Amino acid sequence: MHDSGNLADRLGDLAHRADEIERVLAAFDELNHDLESEASKLRYLGDVSQFYDHLQRRGKAAYNPAESIDKEYDWDRPEPDNPALSNEYVGRLYDAIESPNEELLLLPLCV
Repeated sequence: MHDSGNLADRLGDLAHRADEIERVLAAFDELNHDLESEASKLRYLGDVSQFYDHLQRRGKAAYNPAESIDKEYDWDRPEPDNPALSNEYVGRLYDAIESPNEELLLLPLCV
Protein backbone atom coordinates (compact mmCIF):
# COMPACT_ATOMS: atom_id res chain seq x y z
CA MET A 1 0.00 0.00 0.00
CA HIS A 2 2.79 2.44 0.93
CA ASP A 3 5.37 0.82 -1.34
CA SER A 4 8.56 -0.48 0.20
CA GLY A 5 11.77 1.09 1.38
CA ASN A 6 14.45 1.12 4.00
CA LEU A 7 12.84 2.30 7.23
CA ALA A 8 16.11 3.69 8.56
CA ASP A 9 17.41 5.23 5.35
CA ARG A 10 16.25 8.81 6.03
CA LEU A 11 16.40 8.86 9.82
CA GLY A 12 19.92 10.22 10.03
CA ASP A 13 19.02 13.54 8.42
CA LEU A 14 16.71 15.90 10.32
CA ALA A 15 15.71 17.49 7.00
CA HIS A 16 13.53 14.39 6.36
CA ARG A 17 11.91 14.40 9.80
CA ALA A 18 8.54 15.89 8.78
CA ASP A 19 8.19 13.53 5.82
CA GLU A 20 9.04 10.49 7.93
CA ILE A 21 6.54 11.50 10.61
CA GLU A 22 3.89 11.81 7.89
CA ARG A 23 4.84 8.37 6.55
CA VAL A 24 4.46 6.80 9.99
CA LEU A 25 1.16 8.65 10.50
CA ALA A 26 -0.15 7.29 7.19
CA ALA A 27 0.65 3.74 8.31
CA PHE A 28 -1.05 4.30 11.66
CA ASP A 29 -4.07 5.85 9.95
CA GLU A 30 -4.50 2.50 8.21
CA LEU A 31 -4.06 0.57 11.46
CA ASN A 32 -6.55 2.89 13.13
CA HIS A 33 -9.05 2.10 10.39
CA ASP A 34 -8.39 -1.66 10.14
CA LEU A 35 -7.95 -2.71 13.76
CA GLU A 36 -10.86 -2.75 16.20
CA SER A 37 -8.99 -3.01 19.49
CA GLU A 38 -7.33 0.10 20.84
CA ALA A 39 -5.07 -2.17 22.87
CA SER A 40 -3.85 -3.74 19.60
CA LYS A 41 -3.25 -0.32 18.08
CA LEU A 42 -1.23 0.73 21.12
CA ARG A 43 0.75 -2.51 21.01
CA TYR A 44 1.73 -1.83 17.38
CA LEU A 45 2.65 1.73 18.31
CA GLY A 46 4.78 0.47 21.19
CA ASP A 47 6.61 -1.99 18.95
CA VAL A 48 7.26 0.58 16.22
CA SER A 49 8.40 3.19 18.72
CA GLN A 50 10.77 0.68 20.36
CA PHE A 51 12.24 -0.10 16.94
CA TYR A 52 12.99 3.57 16.29
CA ASP A 53 14.25 4.08 19.86
CA HIS A 54 16.65 1.18 19.30
CA LEU A 55 17.97 2.84 16.14
CA GLN A 56 18.46 6.10 18.04
CA ARG A 57 20.40 4.40 20.85
CA ARG A 58 22.65 2.75 18.28
CA GLY A 59 23.31 6.08 16.55
CA LYS A 60 21.50 4.99 13.38
CA ALA A 61 18.68 7.53 13.73
CA ALA A 62 18.62 11.18 14.72
CA TYR A 63 14.95 11.03 15.74
CA ASN A 64 12.01 8.73 16.36
CA PRO A 65 9.22 9.54 13.88
CA ALA A 66 6.71 7.58 16.00
CA GLU A 67 7.45 9.21 19.37
CA SER A 68 4.37 11.45 19.48
CA ILE A 69 1.95 9.42 17.35
CA ASP A 70 -0.16 8.63 20.43
CA LYS A 71 -1.11 12.31 20.64
CA GLU A 72 -2.79 12.06 17.22
CA TYR A 73 -5.34 9.47 18.34
CA ASP A 74 -7.60 8.98 21.34
CA TRP A 75 -6.53 5.39 21.86
CA ASP A 76 -6.92 4.15 25.39
CA ARG A 77 -5.99 0.84 26.94
CA PRO A 78 -8.38 -0.05 29.74
CA GLU A 79 -6.95 -1.30 32.97
CA PRO A 80 -7.06 -5.08 33.16
CA ASP A 81 -9.93 -6.38 35.23
CA ASN A 82 -7.79 -9.04 36.84
CA PRO A 83 -5.97 -7.46 39.80
CA ALA A 84 -2.85 -9.13 41.15
CA LEU A 85 -3.26 -11.60 43.98
CA SER A 86 -2.32 -10.38 47.41
CA ASN A 87 0.73 -11.85 49.17
CA GLU A 88 -1.57 -13.37 51.76
CA TYR A 89 -3.71 -15.11 49.14
CA VAL A 90 -0.66 -16.46 47.28
CA GLY A 91 0.64 -17.78 50.60
CA ARG A 92 -2.64 -19.57 51.26
CA LEU A 93 -2.55 -21.13 47.80
CA TYR A 94 1.05 -22.18 48.30
CA ASP A 95 0.18 -23.79 51.65
CA ALA A 96 -2.51 -25.85 49.91
CA ILE A 97 -0.05 -27.40 47.43
CA GLU A 98 0.09 -31.17 47.71
CA SER A 99 2.54 -32.12 44.95
CA PRO A 100 5.50 -30.79 42.96
CA ASN A 101 3.26 -30.64 39.87
CA GLU A 102 0.87 -28.30 41.67
CA GLU A 103 3.80 -26.14 42.73
CA LEU A 104 5.06 -25.96 39.14
CA LEU A 105 1.61 -24.85 38.09
CA LEU A 106 1.07 -22.30 40.84
CA LEU A 107 4.37 -20.43 40.74
CA PRO A 108 4.23 -19.29 37.08
CA LEU A 109 0.55 -18.41 37.41
CA CYS A 110 1.25 -16.15 40.36
CA VAL A 111 4.18 -14.50 38.65
